[in-house]
Amino acid sequence: MKKVWISCLLSLCACAEKEPEAPTLIVEKSSRTTMKLLKGRPRWECLFKEYSLEHPVDSIVYFDERWNLEVRQVLPISSNEQFSRFLKYRVEEMKMNLIQEVKNQRAGYGDEEIYLENYFFATPISLYQNDTMISCLMQTGYYVAPSVHGMSNFLSLNYDVRTERVMNSIEFFVSISCMDTTMIINLINRSLPERISDVTSLQAVKYNFDSNYVYFNFDPYEITGYSSGPIRGRIALSKLK
Repeated sequence: MKKVWISCLLSLCACAEKEPEAPTLIVEKSSRTTMKLLKGRPRWECLFKEYSLEHPVDSIVYFDERWNLEVRQVLPISSNEQFSRFLKYRVEEMKMNLIQEVKNQRAGYGDEEIYLENYFFATPISLYQNDTMISCLMQTGYYVAPSVHGMSNFLSLNYDVRTERVMNSIEFFVSISCMDTTMIINLINRSLPERISDVTSLQAVKYNFDSNYVYFNFDPYEITGYSSGPIRGRIALSKLK
C-alpha cells in the first residue's frame, strides 16, 4: 500500500513540475503597452481574395491594453519607398483617429469602464504598379465599443510616380479618357451589381486599376444599406479610351 501511495505522490510531483503547454498568446511587455502576438485567430478576414504575394508585406498584430484595442495590420510594400511610407502614414492616421474615437466614447461614459474589445484592421486587396502609377486598394475595418456593429471601409491610393502625389478620380479619368464625366458616371452605375442610389459625381469615388480594368469601390451606406456590405464595380479600360 505504501508503494502505491509513494507512486501516486511521485506522479503528482512530476505533473506539478511538467512544463505547461505553450500559451496561445506570446506577450511582450513595454512600459506603456502590452503587445500580444496573436497566434492564428482569423477574426476579421479580407472580404476580397484578389491580392497575391507578388509584393512583400509588412504585417503586425498586437493588443494595446490602454484602449482595449486589437490591431491587425498588413501593408503591401512597393518598390517605391515614398509610396510605401505614404500608405503607412495613411493607415496610421486612420488608427489614431479610431483611438481618439475610443477616448471620446470612454469620456462619454464617465467613470464607468467599457470592457468590450475594440479593434482595427487593414489588409491589402490589390497593388498594381507600372512605370508611371501605383494603384493600391486596402480594406480597413474597426469597431468601437459599445457600438451595434463594426464598419468596413475601402482605402484607395493612386500615386503618380512622376509628380509624387496622389491622383484623384477626376484627374485620373481625364488622363485616360476623352469621355465627359456624365458618360463615365453612367458606365459606373451600370457596372455596379446593386445600388439604392446612383453615383452622381466622380469627385468622391474610390477607384483603383490594373492593366485591364478600373474598379469602383463603395463603403457600406454609400449607395446601399449596411447589410449589402462593400460594393464594387469595374469597367474595362478599353471602354474608356
